[in-house]
Amino acid sequence: MLERYAIHEDEDGTFAILDAKTFEVVERGGMVLQNMPWYWAESLIGLLQALDQHSEFPN
Repeated sequence: MLERYAIHEDEDGTFAILDAKTFEVVERGGMVLQNMPWYWAESLIGLLQALDQHSEFPN
């Protein structure tokens, strides 16, 4: 399975979650997923992937 999200380190040492296809910062629920510590970005990728999988196969 191809990864949908990627972590990118910004110049200031914070991290952003990018869409792996478009390389744009992901926005979910009005929140732009950037300027966060690495461990938040790493945790959120798993959550985003689970939400995507649930929306594709709800049951």
